[in-house]
Amino acid sequence: MRYKIFGKCVEIQIERYKKKERMLKELGLYERTEEFPDLLVEYVPSIDYQHMLYNAPKPFFELESWDVFHTTAHVAFHKDTPRVIFTIPEEKANLKTLRKRFAHIGFETMSTSLGQIFHETVLIPAILRYFSNELSPFHGSALFSEKTGKAVIFSGLGGVGKTSLEMGIMQRDGYRFLCDDLCLVNRNGTVYANFNWPKIYAYNLSLFPQMRTQISRHDSLLGKIQWMYKRAWNKPVRRRISPEKLYSKPLCLEAPLGKIFFLHQDNTRLPGIEKPDRKWAEIFMSIINDELYHVFFRFLQWKELRELVENNGQESLLERIRTDLEKGYRILEKNLDGIYLLHSPRRFDINRLTDFLVKEIE
Repeated sequence: MRYKIFGKCVEIQIERYKKKERMLKELGLYERTEEFPDLLVEYVPSIDYQHMLYNAPKPFFELESWDVFHTTAHVAFHKDTPRVIFTIPEEKANLKTLRKRFAHIGFETMSTSLGQIFHETVLIPAILRYFSNELSPFHGSALFSEKTGKAVIFSGLGGVGKTSLEMGIMQRDGYRFLCDDLCLVNRNGTVYANFNWPKIYAYNLSLFPQMRTQISRHDSLLGKIQWMYKRAWNKPVRRRISPEKLYSKPLCLEAPLGKIFFLHQDNTRLPGIEKPDRKWAEIFMSIINDELYHVFFRFLQWKELRELVENNGQESLLERIRTDLEKGYRILEKNLDGIYLLHSPRRFDINRLTDFLVKEIE
């Protein structure tokens, strides 16, 4: 299977039928291609640790040609070529697995969340490791405006309302979905689609009750019972859903980046916007480091520490990636229509905020 993802040809090899079937479903929105692969990703039953060079108290292992990270999946990155192998623990179809699924915030198992695991713990770290000199990640949502012909990114810290704002604007005509939660932009300013399915929480749907039908329609009976149980006990609950089914609109594969709006909640009574002089490269780098810490950067920190002890005099992988990303952010900052600070009240009216932002976009 070869797909065009983030401007790269990604070849994915999976022999196991059920997992291949799941990946086909989750990756179906990307464009298929026959180009020579830039990145090879292979699912394997297990990873052989017999020739381990080093191991750490943290879940990081180094083999002769591979760096292995243990997160939700076990992921091995080849040291010299853009190649990744990964595996996830096998689950048995029994009552224990069903109980774990019912307790999970998204009513998922390792198998049903394979697409999320692939994007978040395999693909994004691989892109940063092998192509950090070409692509810059932004924590946020991105939409394409048919009126301006450009993409807009809503960035900010976690929980400030990026997905809610995305959902609000997608209710309007003339907008297409590009990505939710994490965007990849090349140095020429092209935003690439990230079709990792959006995670929609109950508090998102409290702002858009009409969209609850879209979520419920694709949920099983047991899933609906789990949702009601979680809500009755005031526990967090969410669902992953294909953006095509969520919004019932055409999607966008890539678009030139126009503006970035950095969302910031404060004590203001009304939405406001300014174009301040900030160290945006450092801000975006810090946010990405925080967002991807548990799936990527903490392993690089341990690897860097070991290299410092060995004192080999070479630039560490972590230093190289950070230098690349900060350079990419600075290049983009100079070539964009602008990076704006969007002030919103802590308790905001989503319709008023959406109206305000749509005017600023257009």
